[in-house]
Amino acid sequence: MKKGNTYFRAVNKAFFSLFLLFFWRQLWISGKVKGKTVEFFKRLYGEVAHVLRDTPNFSFPLLNSSEISLLEASVTDEEIKKAMFDMAPLKAPGSDGFHAHFFQSQWDIIGNDVCQWVKNIFDGRPIDQDLNNTLIVLVGPNYLPGPRPI
Repeated sequence: MKKGNTYFRAVNKAFFSLFLLFFWRQLWISGKVKGKTVEFFKRLYGEVAHVLRDTPNFSFPLLNSSEISLLEASVTDEEIKKAMFDMAPLKAPGSDGFHAHFFQSQWDIIGNDVCQWVKNIFDGRPIDQDLNNTLIVLVGPNYLPGPRPI
């Protein structure tokens, strides 16, 4: 391929990319794509109210005293450690960016602090709101250019 032809292709590709970007922006501003996108996600995540008819009439079973005392018992360090080590080590990281592997591998150092924190939560201490932060990404229909964080 000639050098001039390569340059022409690069310029043509850049122009085409800018044209598509401009075209998408104009469609979005005019509301054509925006309306379809909102409609898509409303259908996907929207709720349709259903009237509950003929629901069975039943009551929850009563717990006996031993079951109640089991539920009221304090959580133990062993239960907390077992729950931590039952987690897949490299699955989704927490809001702090650490995978379960970090806590598992450093358990000898931080285990007591983790256990105390969990026990405080079970005793009614509120969870810091920053610990529940997540990045939500909508993966839209194929006419959108890509996933967008919201």
